[in-house]
Amino acid sequence: MIDFRIVPIPEIITDHVHTTLTDPIYQFPVQITIANVGDYGPCQICLNTFSIGERRMLFLYNPFSVQQEPEFAGPVFIHAERCRPYASHHIFPESIRTLPISLRGYNVHNHFVAEEQPRSLNVETAIETLLHRAEIAFLHVRNKGDKCFILHIERA
Repeated sequence: MIDFRIVPIPEIITDHVHTTLTDPIYQFPVQITIANVGDYGPCQICLNTFSIGERRMLFLYNPFSVQQEPEFAGPVFIHAERCRPYASHHIFPESIRTLPISLRGYNVHNHFVAEEQPRSLNVETAIETLLHRAEIAFLHVRNKGDKCFILHIERA
C-alpha cells in the first residue's frame, strides 16, 4: 500500500486572493458568485462542495507552478468567506469521492503520463495504481467533464 498526501491550494495563494480580491496570475479581480443548483465546486481550500446560496470566488490558478505562470492556469473556486484548509491529508475527501472525477498522473517535468477514472468506492485503489508507477511523480484530481483542477496528491 502506498501512503499518499492530499494537498489543497497553498495558503499563500488563497491568502492573496482573499486579501487582494485578485487572481494570482494576472491580478484580475476575482468573480464572486452565489452557488446555485449544480454549482457544487468544490472549494479548493476546505475541499467541501458548495451549498446553494454560498458565496464563492472564481479565479485563475496554475497548479503546476509556484510562480503562477499563466501557461496552465485554469478556473478554480474557493469560499468567499475564509474557511479552514483541509486537514485530513491522508484521507481522500468524502465530499469529492462522489463527484465525476479523473485522476491524472504527471512526471517530474509536469508531463501527463496516465489517467484513471475511479468510481466513488475505489478512489484509493486508483490512486495506488497510479502512484505505483515509478514515472509518476504526483497526481491531480480533476473534474471529469470540464477538466478543472480540484486537488493535488503526492506520495507521503
